[in-house]
Amino acid sequence: MRYVIIEQQAHGTYWHDPNPYLAKLPRLAPALPPGARALATHPEHYDFAAPQCVKDLRPTALPPTAGAADQFQIHFTWPASQDHVLTVHYYGVTSVQVEADGGGVLELSDFNTVRLDELLPHGIY
Repeated sequence: MRYVIIEQQAHGTYWHDPNPYLAKLPRLAPALPPGARALATHPEHYDFAAPQCVKDLRPTALPPTAGAADQFQIHFTWPASQDHVLTVHYYGVTSVQVEADGGGVLELSDFNTVRLDELLPHGIY
């Protein structure tokens, strides 16, 4: 994360603040692809009580990290649900890096797999 603040308060407990990213978003959004721009600028995207918020979503599968294809997609669902609520399509992929907190193995069953996201234009990371 470049702008969103995520601080671990205790084991499994985190404090989240998307406000620094939201302050930059009006300048970043015009350079995002249309779908990414619509997702990032949706009024409920960073509202933790809203259905459009990505906090606590979990991926149903992870993309390959070696020999990544030029494009792939990741499906997300709510914990304890099999219904896909978000699919993210990636195009022009040059590399993939998947990391868990502390550098350990990422478990798809982790309730808090997605803390928050930042959608950034190409070249800003």
